[in-house]
Order: sequence, then C-alpha cells, then structure tokens
Amino acid sequence: MKLVTTAVPVVEPDDEINNPWSALQTPESFGEHLQLKSFQRVFERIAEKEMGKMDIIVPFSDLVFVEDTGSIDVKNVGRVHMSHLAFTQLCTRLRIPPDYMERCPLSLRNSNLSYWVEQNDERKVMLRIRKFPVRKQGEDKKTIGVLRAVLPQTYDPIDNVRIIDWIGAALDAHKGSLGIQSAKIGEVSTHIRLLFSDGFSIGDSDPRDQEDSGFYYGVHISDSEVGERGFAAYPVTFRPVVETGFLHTVDGEPLVAQRHIHIDFKSLKRDFSECFAAAKENVETVTEQWQRAVDTPISEPHSYIRKFIRHHRLTNDFAESVIVAFDAEPVRSKFGIALALSRAATKLPIDMRVDTESLIGGYLAEGA
Repeated sequence: MKLVTTAVPVVEPDDEINNPWSALQTPESFGEHLQLKSFQRVFERIAEKEMGKMDIIVPFSDLVFVEDTGSIDVKNVGRVHMSHLAFTQLCTRLRIPPDYMERCPLSLRNSNLSYWVEQNDERKVMLRIRKFPVRKQGEDKKTIGVLRAVLPQTYDPIDNVRIIDWIGAALDAHKGSLGIQSAKIGEVSTHIRLLFSDGFSIGDSDPRDQEDSGFYYGVHISDSEVGERGFAAYPVTFRPVVETGFLHTVDGEPLVAQRHIHIDFKSLKRDFSECFAAAKENVETVTEQWQRAVDTPISEPHSYIRKFIRHHRLTNDFAESVIVAFDAEPVRSKFGIALALSRAATKLPIDMRVDTESLIGGYLAEGA
C-alpha cells in the first residue's frame, strides 16, 4: 500500500487487485490427513480485506474528537470510528495511560484527549483507515470508516498485498510441492503457514501414514498491518494427526525478521525468497531436536508442566489445559511435554497460539 498525505483511498470497492496466484494449481493434499487451503480462496480473503484501505500522515492538530462518541473528525478525510487498538495506540502516542482513559466517561475521555492533542499539536502520526465499502444500517451518516491504527510517522508497512506477491513467487518456484496449510487474515495480524509435500519422522513412521510421530515442515509467516508485531518467517514443523505446529529458529533467529521501520524492500524480498531453501536445510537439525526430546524422560510430568508454566509466566488456566492435553496422550518425555503444550495452544487466540508455538520451538532447541 502506498503512503498518501491526502484523503485518497488506496483500494476502492470496484478496484481489482492483481492476483499473482491465478495460474497456480492448489495441490489437493499431501496425505490423507493433511488437507490444504485453496490458493484462490486465500487470495480472495486477502483481497477482500484490502478494500477501502488508506494511510495518511497528519499532525495531531488535525484531529477533533466528536462529542459523546468514540469517533474522530480528521481534517480533509472525514469522520472515523476508533477501533479499540487505535484508541490504545493514540493514548500511547500522547503518553497517557490507556487503561485509565478507558475507565473515564466518554465526555471526560474526549476532554482529556483534546487537551493532550493540543499539547502535541504539531507532532505527526500515521493513521491507517479502512473506508466502509457499503454503509451499514444504523451507522452515523457522517462516519466514512474505521480508524485501524495510530502509528509513528516513520512506520513502514508491509501490507498483505505485498506478501501475496512474495508468497506467489515461492509457490511458483516450488510447483506442486508447497501448499498452504492455514491462513489467518485478521484485523490485527496475518499468519500464513506453508508446508512442503515431503516430511520427516521420528523412528520408523512416515507423515503420510498418519503416525503420531510423523511431521511435515515448511515456513510460517507472521505480520501485522497495525503495528502489533513485526514481519517474520520461521521454520515450522507440523504434526498432522492433531494439527499442531511448532515454530523453530536457525542459530536462535527466525529465517527473516524485520521491524516496521527503515525497510529495504528489495533486500527483504530477496531474504524472503531464500527462506524456503533455508527451511529445507534446517530439517536435519529440527529432526535431531525432536529425537532428543523423545530420548529425554520426564519422571513427574504434571509437576514439570506447572514449573515450566511458572517459569515462562503463563497462566494457571493454561497450565491446567496442558495437563489435560498431556493426560490425553501421556508420553513421559520432553517429546510428550512439547506435544501437550502445542495441543493446549490450539485453544488460544491466534497471536497467543503462534507465540506459544514459538516458545515450544525454543524449548525443543534447548538441551536435555
């Protein structure tokens, strides 16, 4: 998405987004137990989310808070309703506590925001807005859309339309041997998991035979268009029998990691294109980590799980979920603990799930 400094939407509802995946054929399956997402349906989901998006950089003095509403009038743009995330980010940019502001009555909240905007009137921020393609019944006729995010003016977006191009090149380069296992395209974050058709196994099993110890491997891509996480690509292993994933690193680092500032897009695109070969090269290391986990006994798993959860400052509720998951598949080894953690993580919101899967990958990389 290009940056604009006037109220010009980047994508209108009647516009078409170029589909670099149009000539690609989705592999039907990489095994009876591993069904893949349709390339076209994933593209359509991303394209739908692009409708009406626009960016604008404005000084705080261009913001007027509408009395008794959660909306803002933006000069030369119109009225936008603040998402909860945008409200939190606005408070952060103004250096006022969001939790305090949320407790304030609306009139007092707007009064406080107006005061702090006046104190910062010449500071500039990037507003990420989505215009309503169709006005919904009951909406304020003056409201043109939703304020998605309030970010520093130096923020460099990596939007989903750009990621589409990068993934399309990878799918084309690995025709028939790379598929999309999952795609979560949300308002706050994007997570796309691509797997290769070949896998690895622990012991004598094979992923195509649906054995419990069979795995596929690939690349997991994460990003946020609204400043909640950086762009990253990780080696991923995936256990199809219970649809659980594990994010790994190479020498302690993701395959690609980029904060949303000072981005060299040419270099980033090159690094991304190389990460699929790097994920393949890392399979031997990951297999060794899994085998070491199988060979590491855990004598008191319930106690071990609670200690692990406390150490990583996770919740007691999550600890109980892990114990339930372990008891459903009681493998008394580090392997069994990792499986239980990942099964419990499937019940978490997507960002928490992915962060937990990354934590498990780090756990596997540790010594016995």
